[in-house]
Amino acid sequence: MKKVLSFIFVAIVVFTLSGCSLGVIAPFRPPVASCTMVKAPLDINFNKTEVAKLRKGESSSVCVLGLVAFGDSSAMTAARNAHISVIEHADYSYVNLFWVYQKTKVIVYGK
Repeated sequence: MKKVLSFIFVAIVVFTLSGCSLGVIAPFRPPVASCTMVKAPLDINFNKTEVAKLRKGESSSVCVLGLVAFGDSSAMTAARNAHISVIEHADYSYVNLFWVYQKTKVIVYGK
């Protein structure tokens, strides 16, 4: 019984230190909290970008219970979804509800 409990403990530790439960999301790292809703720019060179005149494309990925993650939140997929060939600006949004549900969305603007 002691070996089984030790195995379960090690499995839980390995699980919590891997995958989407670690919170490593490149190229940005949103604040770590039990409940998070964040929106921010992905680039720093946007002061002259007229976003209202550009197309908008989105892509997203989801993680559920830290067990399964799916989706594609890449800038390339977001641009492809809106038929954008030149990306002018990029934003992201991140939602975390008590680590049960996490969603990352990348929003790109371009021509």
